[in-house]
Amino acid sequence: MSPLRPSTVPVAKTVVSRIDKAIRWRVDEQIGPRVAEIHHRLAALERRLDVFGERLDKIGHDNFWTAEDIRRVAPQVAALDARLEDLRQSSQPVTGSPQELDEARNILDEVRREHERVRVRLTAVAWYEDRLRKLEDQLSSQTPQR
Repeated sequence: MSPLRPSTVPVAKTVVSRIDKAIRWRVDEQIGPRVAEIHHRLAALERRLDVFGERLDKIGHDNFWTAEDIRRVAPQVAALDARLEDLRQSSQPVTGSPQELDEARNILDEVRREHERVRVRLTAVAWYEDRLRKLEDQLSSQTPQR
């Protein structure tokens, strides 16, 4: 054993203890404020992360409803697109007797009126679904999360 080990020499033990305290005090004095600042910044970042998480959840919820609406409407849009393409391909100048032309105009007017009625119904359904979604959002925000 070395004669200068703190455990064997009481004076060396107190000197080592004082040096240790001085170094700790110096480190705490310089590092302490920075550690507190880092903890403060970390807490602020965690709060921002929570806010972003809530926003992301809302966007995901809205995206789900949008995707459902598109999934529901896509076959109808495809059918209308096919019908329009059929009409475009068969859109030759109409020829025929005046009686046939009058009948064709009447049918076309009836189709336009029916189209308008369907558009109004779809608008009402979209408005109803939007209102229902808003009510569900309000209900889910009022219900405590587990």
